[in-house]
This record gives sequence, C-alpha cells and structure tokens, in this order.
Amino acid sequence: MDLKKLSQDIAIWRQNKNFRSERMPQEFWRQAVTLSKIHGPIEVAKAIRVQTSDLKKRINKSGAPIFHPGSGQKKKKFAKLIPPSTNDASKFEIEYNGITVRFYK
Repeated sequence: MDLKKLSQDIAIWRQNKNFRSERMPQEFWRQAVTLSKIHGPIEVAKAIRVQTSDLKKRINKSGAPIFHPGSGQKKKKFAKLIPPSTNDASKFEIEYNGITVRFYK
C-alpha cells in the first residue's frame, strides 16, 4: 500500500462521485488508517486532502495507536541537575554545545 497511490485513487473517486456530499468509501479510510501507522496522521491527511481530526477519529475507532513521526527513533536523555555546594547558590549555570542555561533561586 502506497500513500501516493491512495491519494490518486481518492482523487479519481472524487472526480467521479455522484453527489458532492457522498461519503468517502470505508476502504479508503481503512487504508488511510493503516498508512498513518507508517507516515503519521498529519502527512496522510494532507496527502488525501481530509481533516486531520477526522482521520484521527478513525484511527481511535480502529484501536490503533496514533503514530508520531520521529517518536521512538531517538531515546530521550535526561540529566539530573545537582546544584553546586557553594555559598552562592542563588545562580546555577549549565553550558552545553555553546548554549548557557541559567537557573536563579
């Protein structure tokens, strides 16, 4: 299943539908939900020209988790900050990659 192919199929369906208010076939929605697991709902919604919120409703009804591109690909790193044990603990600075972050008490 290909996002470009689905987009083309939906465009053809839109050109040939009988009524302007005719609902999109369920098979197209099922394919869109499946492709959302790969590309994310925003990209799929843009490609097939539907509201992202409508696609997300379909995803929620299907029970499939909503995929967010980029999530899970990088592990988040956390650092525990321990202020220095000096008498002047009113200011604490951290410098990383040329960026300085200052914390004030």
